[in-house]
Amino acid sequence: MTTRDRHRDQHREHAAATAARPRAARLHPLTFVVGAVRELIALLAAGAAGLAVGGLSTAFFFTLAGLAFGLLVHVAGWATFTYTLYDDRLELRRALVGRSVKTIPRDRIRGVDISAALPHRLLGLAIVHIDAGADGGEGVLNAVSRQEAERLRRLLLAAHTASPEEPARAPRRVLARMRPAGSCTRR
Repeated sequence: MTTRDRHRDQHREHAAATAARPRAARLHPLTFVVGAVRELIALLAAGAAGLAVGGLSTAFFFTLAGLAFGLLVHVAGWATFTYTLYDDRLELRRALVGRSVKTIPRDRIRGVDISAALPHRLLGLAIVHIDAGADGGEGVLNAVSRQEAERLRRLLLAAHTASPEEPARAPRRVLARMRPAGSCTRR
C-alpha cells in the first residue's frame, strides 16, 4: 500500500466519522427578542426608579443600561448553550460561567411537551419540555422553531416504539393463564 493510498483511506475514514457524528445545535436566534420581552418589566421598573431619583435623563440612562445588560446576558446565554441529539441520548451543554452538561438518556424520556408563550407564538417559536422521569430529570429548550420542536418530539418519542426488526420478547414468567369461556370443566 502506497503512502497516497494510506492518506486516501485515512481521509475516507475521517469523512465517514465526521458525517456520522451528530451536530450540536443552538436555540433559534430570535431567543434575544423573547428574552427582551421578558425583561421589559424589569426595564420599566429601572426606568421608573431613575425617573424618581433624577428625572427624565436619569430614567433614560437606567433604562438604556438595563437594556444593554439584558441584551448581553441573552447573547451570552444563546452563544454558550447547545443541544445535541445522539442515538442514545440528548445532551444539553451550557458554558457561560462554568461548564455544565446535562445528559438525558433517550430510553428514559417519558414525554415531550411543546408550548409557546405569547412572544414565542408571535415569532413562530416554541418551548420544548423533555420529561425523563426521576432518573434523567427534565430538559427545556426555550426557543426553537416550531418545525424543530416537532422534529425533536418525533425523534425523541420514536425511541418508545419498537422497531419492526426487533422481535417481541416473551415474558420471563407466567403470572396467570386464561382459558376460553366454554372450556372450563368441573371435576
